[in-house]
Amino acid sequence: MPAVARGDCTDDALELGAAMAVVAFRGDYYVFAWCGAMVVTRDWVTFTVSRKVPAFEAGVVNGAVVVDGGQTLLAVGDGGGVATSPDGVTWTLHNSTVNSDLNGVVLGPNNTVVAVGGDQYDSAVAVVSADGGRTWTKTFEISTGLFADVHYSLGVFLTMDTVTSRLYATTSSAATQWRAVPPTPTPISKSAWVAFSTPGWSGQDQAWVVLQIIDNSGGGMGPFSLTLQRLYPGNLSWAHPQPLSVQPALTRFDNFITSTYVDGVLLGAVMPSTDPSQLFLAASYDHGATWHRPAGAEPEVECQGFFKPNGTQWVFLGGTSTYYAGLPLVLTSPDARTWTRRYPPAT
Repeated sequence: MPAVARGDCTDDALELGAAMAVVAFRGDYYVFAWCGAMVVTRDWVTFTVSRKVPAFEAGVVNGAVVVDGGQTLLAVGDGGGVATSPDGVTWTLHNSTVNSDLNGVVLGPNNTVVAVGGDQYDSAVAVVSADGGRTWTKTFEISTGLFADVHYSLGVFLTMDTVTSRLYATTSSAATQWRAVPPTPTPISKSAWVAFSTPGWSGQDQAWVVLQIIDNSGGGMGPFSLTLQRLYPGNLSWAHPQPLSVQPALTRFDNFITSTYVDGVLLGAVMPSTDPSQLFLAASYDHGATWHRPAGAEPEVECQGFFKPNGTQWVFLGGTSTYYAGLPLVLTSPDARTWTRRYPPAT
């Protein structure tokens, strides 16, 4: 079925837009597009464009995880939308108890799911489900904020208010009792951030690592540099009074849009000041000390992030145009060094 690129997602026509999330489920990869449609593939060669996830406000899906020990897909999106599916075809809507856009979701211990969201002109919220997404409870809220993503590792749920760049965390397995993390020694820029856990960053103790994008000009125009800071999960304290600084080989990080760390590799999408319409990927294989532009990695316009959904293959998600126009852009790589464009497929 051909895709229809339109300016909104409310029409019954099958619309796509930028890719927002990817999960591995029952032997297939499910790429969730901006307008709620799914691009499904088993081999990254043959693709099926599937029906929409039902009834989200404007059809927008922002994140997805697999719950129930691999038996159920769970998607979250705008307007507090939550839906689950046992097969990727039949979906059941659930009441998240909030109307805020849900921007990120993560699976914690014992089938506990945490979704976060909000609106920068309203409140930021965290909602929790103890039964794989069927019933939900709001466990945390701050006024005038926006939670864009949530992470879980080392017994800690961690999120950030992108309005104030303040981190919030809870060590509760039920994702209750959230509290503000003490400020980092160097203020976190609002341009981008990523947090990840490591069994020993550069030989140090097990801790969270927060990759910060520092605006050296103070005026939002760059140049930017990268800073690594370690956060101990037990008492949510920073390991060092001074950040662990690294100097990127790239001359300017004028807009480091998104970044992630998996299995020792740091990846980011950079918008250069010389041509803001041309994004490019940047990769570091030595914990941020040096940076490279991987072969075949041209994200075009939109960039949603990097994923490793089955633990063996990297996936980059973006779009060929703005969020709701154009098509999902999917790149894959076995090693984060050489990338191949998979979707849209070559004609």
